[in-house]
Amino acid sequence: MMVYLCRYNSTADAGIFTCITNLNVLFFDACALWRKQFNFICQQSQYLQLSVIGSPQTITLLGSSMIKAPANGYVYIYVSNESRNPVYIDNFLVLHQPGRIEEETHYYPFGLIQEGISSKAATTLENKHKYNGKELQSKEFSDGSGVEWLDFGARMYDNQIGRWHVLDPLASKFPYISPYTAFNNNPLRFKDPTGMEPEDWILSVGSKVYWYGGNVGDKSNLIATFNAKSGNTPHKDGDADKNYQFGKYQKVRDMGPTTEGQYLINLKPSFDRVAKAGSDGELVRSKQGGVEKIPDEVPIPGDKENVWTYENWGTNRAYLSPVKVTGATSKDRDITSFYLHDSEKGYTHGCTEVQTELFDKLAEYKKAGNEKIDVIVQYPDKNASTNGRKKKTP
Repeated sequence: MMVYLCRYNSTADAGIFTCITNLNVLFFDACALWRKQFNFICQQSQYLQLSVIGSPQTITLLGSSMIKAPANGYVYIYVSNESRNPVYIDNFLVLHQPGRIEEETHYYPFGLIQEGISSKAATTLENKHKYNGKELQSKEFSDGSGVEWLDFGARMYDNQIGRWHVLDPLASKFPYISPYTAFNNNPLRFKDPTGMEPEDWILSVGSKVYWYGGNVGDKSNLIATFNAKSGNTPHKDGDADKNYQFGKYQKVRDMGPTTEGQYLINLKPSFDRVAKAGSDGELVRSKQGGVEKIPDEVPIPGDKENVWTYENWGTNRAYLSPVKVTGATSKDRDITSFYLHDSEKGYTHGCTEVQTELFDKLAEYKKAGNEKIDVIVQYPDKNASTNGRKKKTP
């Protein structure tokens, strides 16, 4: 991208003067699948301070710069004046110079190339990394022919028939489906990065929970996004002295949001289990973890007239089993106490409120034969808000 900026100044002072004009370039990521993200990208976003000494009534080229876009998305460009002199911007031009396309390949869902609409530059070296970024095994025989399979690591994949040629090493985990079937017969929904089993993972940034397909850390396949909220804030029945719904408060016990780190949700236990209450009415943690139903009410021992109620806690909760917690220590927080739950109170003491639809996705993922899913909690920065729900705290 080439940016040209010219200025036309007019001032009562006919002498030499200094004007300070900034050219601001901000990048935002594109929509992922059907969901617009529009997240700010620090990389390559910048402002160019263009300080010029000149005379009024003069058009001057203030500057030009090649800026490479860091990702697909949007760029927001504007100019600002920090001096006391009036500055009028004219002939402002942004040129988009796309990179040279060496190869354009279109695929059918199971990986076969659509030859009619695919193309390749004449002088380009052969690219062997094809469908899903996997290396194509071709032309390995002396006559120039080959098996034309894709190397997924654990197995070779034949995109001509949409099947593996050897048994799934983890076939015992999926007795209801053929061990030669690829992507659970649904390549638009599942991604199989190793040839052993389709994998998904969850990223919680406090205000949103993202569900991705692929290995942990791979954000190329966003499947779903859910609004979320984590941390305490002043409310009529609470004890918070201020708004703790920011990443910087993750070390504050019983007030801050869920602590950053890696967790997992155990999907083996039945989702129909109902959480039990202790003698004080607090819901106790299941040793198995996993997903549980939240009871509507629980009888109070020795009291036949009253019950404990849990209407503020939603209907489902999923225990975040800690794997590697990085945002706080066990001295700072009880790092074994965090849950995802679908309440709409507007505040938590360390758990994360999330939309009910997340639990539907967990049930679907479990039904597909998966026994766990990894959850990463990571805030964009320490001042990032962890309040993404629409419901207001009373």
